[in-house]
Amino acid sequence: MKAETRIFGIVLASGQSIRMGKPKLLLHWQGGSLIEHILNKTTVIPFEQVQVVIPDQNEHLKRIVTQYNYSLIYNNSPYMGLGNSLSLAIGSLPLSSEAAIILLGDQPMLSAEDIV
Repeated sequence: MKAETRIFGIVLASGQSIRMGKPKLLLHWQGGSLIEHILNKTTVIPFEQVQVVIPDQNEHLKRIVTQYNYSLIYNNSPYMGLGNSLSLAIGSLPLSSEAAIILLGDQPMLSAEDIV
């Protein structure tokens, strides 16, 4: 990825975890939460900016994401599904952005090499 290319990272993290019965992204896995594993991997990629879509009512996710100094996008309708989250994220990108890489918050085994 060229440093001068304006590529944004988008992490979709506003699922309802209905089948799981509890917030999946906060589950402990290999020394951290699932969401932390993805956010840690994005720190080594030269994104122009990383934006994370979270449910507007999830204070725990908000605390985790703000530790990374990433932009938060609040989804007040997470029941509308992944497409709604993606629409919010893409709609928040500046017009000057050239591309975006979409990541899911619940894929902790994804490596930085997989992303770039």
